[in-house]
Amino acid sequence: MDDRNQNQNPEHRSAGMMEQDQAPPPGNYYQQNDPNQLPQRNPYDPYNQSNQPNPPFQKPPVNHMAVTSMVLGIVSLLVSCCCLPVGFIGGFAIGMAGLATAIISKKGEPFSPFAVAGLVVSILGICGSLLIFGCYIMTANLMKDPEYAALFNEILQQYYNVH
Repeated sequence: MDDRNQNQNPEHRSAGMMEQDQAPPPGNYYQQNDPNQLPQRNPYDPYNQSNQPNPPFQKPPVNHMAVTSMVLGIVSLLVSCCCLPVGFIGGFAIGMAGLATAIISKKGEPFSPFAVAGLVVSILGICGSLLIFGCYIMTANLMKDPEYAALFNEILQQYYNVH
């Protein structure tokens, strides 16, 4: 038999020839057609030692309404606790705004961590404002009672150092 006939007949080809015929074309196998698509990582190179560039780190989107609700909740806590005697009104209003902002920020998705923090801190600010308001009402009612009026006068004299 002739060598040419043997190479043209597929039954007589050697295994090495089959592999050579089916080898992929040379070049960069990681090259992508779409420039916006990230390059695929080689599963056999987990530590990226083939000098391929790492894909750029992409931050998850931030829900600005949720961050605003958290900030409003913190401000409501500070105002209701630190701005006495009328801070409870502002703290309550700001806490309600923070609560509403956290609920609006949901937009049909689960609450983000900032929204959960905004809910919790706003509720604490509202509760703190209501607690301080309750203390003011209780104190005002106690001052009307003649038994406690002398006690309050003594406390005020000690506070202002009036003799």
